[in-house]
Amino acid sequence: MFNKKKIIANIVGIIFFSQSISAQTVYDSAQIKQYTFIQYKLNILERADSSSNFQKFLAKTDSLFKHKNVKLNVVHFGGSHVQADIYTDYLRFHLQNDVTGIKGARGMIFPYKTAKTNNPVNYTINHTGEWKGCRNALAKNECNWGVTGINASTIDSVASISVSSANKFEKLYIENVKIFYNLHCTTHSLKLDYPQSTQSIIVDSLGGYIEFSFTSPVDTFSFSIKKDTIDSIPFEIYGILLENNRPGFRYHAMGVNGAKTSSFNRCSMLEHQLKFLNPDLVILSLGTNDTHDSSFTAENYFNSYDTLIKTIKRVNPEVAIIITVPNNSYVRKNMENKNLELAEQAIKDLCIKHNAVYWNFYRIMGGSKSAYTWYKNGIMKKDLVHFNREGYWIKGDLFYKAFINSYKNYVERSSAK
Repeated sequence: MFNKKKIIANIVGIIFFSQSISAQTVYDSAQIKQYTFIQYKLNILERADSSSNFQKFLAKTDSLFKHKNVKLNVVHFGGSHVQADIYTDYLRFHLQNDVTGIKGARGMIFPYKTAKTNNPVNYTINHTGEWKGCRNALAKNECNWGVTGINASTIDSVASISVSSANKFEKLYIENVKIFYNLHCTTHSLKLDYPQSTQSIIVDSLGGYIEFSFTSPVDTFSFSIKKDTIDSIPFEIYGILLENNRPGFRYHAMGVNGAKTSSFNRCSMLEHQLKFLNPDLVILSLGTNDTHDSSFTAENYFNSYDTLIKTIKRVNPEVAIIITVPNNSYVRKNMENKNLELAEQAIKDLCIKHNAVYWNFYRIMGGSKSAYTWYKNGIMKKDLVHFNREGYWIKGDLFYKAFINSYKNYVERSSAK
């Protein structure tokens, strides 16, 4: 039996331990500035206590924190806010570092640079050959997409991709890697270039990936693609899963610039590939692009989100789900987005239907016209849609503290029984 006072003291330690460990990194929560216009009293995960699936996830988190015995997968779908992987990387860092011994793994990544779009700065992609990107966010695109919502393709006779740790960020710790690509096509072959020694190589035709297990952990690897026929069928890559055997969180950030809820419903391989991520918690941050559309209706937004959630729950019916309410924003910098409160209500209704939790960032940041306030205070970009780095750190810090407070409440209730 765990002592209640000791448990609560440990939780307080979790919240503030980050201030000492992250002082050596860019993610120092002690340096997060406080603002009077942010509604800190509203910073909670709504419906956390009533969602049975979320309570089960908190139980798994409790087991991980206490016993360091499980791997937990967090999958976060979103648009440009998530593709940038700033506030999501803030969350990833603290989940993996604020309790010792649960470093976990990096999870699914995509080589965005090959698709000629912005790559997260916390890992480096280099490539050779000519590549073409295809995003699920563009209505004109008709491509093969999986869980990442983006692909990159090449028809070159020889091409390559390398993945490595980025400077000033924690080094990657990779013991095995799965590369998801159009394995059913026999026009190209894929070969690991570095490291040269592997413990095993598995080609899974049904899974649509090749897996390399390394003899020792690495923080960089590279592979090459060779065209074996004269056919014009391209090689397509859908994602790269970086794994290891360490307990802890895996935080898979699946962001696509411009994505709407309907964008991920277009991904024919999403359900299939999501199974390999084994999601325990799915965070859904879609709605900014939906609500900026002149044809937006709350009904269509609800139905599109409903379809996506049903797809996710077919993979794991007991998955915990957090839906984040989109931030206040402006259309063309001069007209406030008036659809956000309609989206807010739709999200509340979805959470009731799907036993889910929501985080009302729209209200937390200050509600109507708050985007302009954030901009005037230097923490939002002039487009009044996106945040700068400091703004995203604030957002990440708020979300993390809302999660930890929900965990604290769970432990208090459990220890009182």
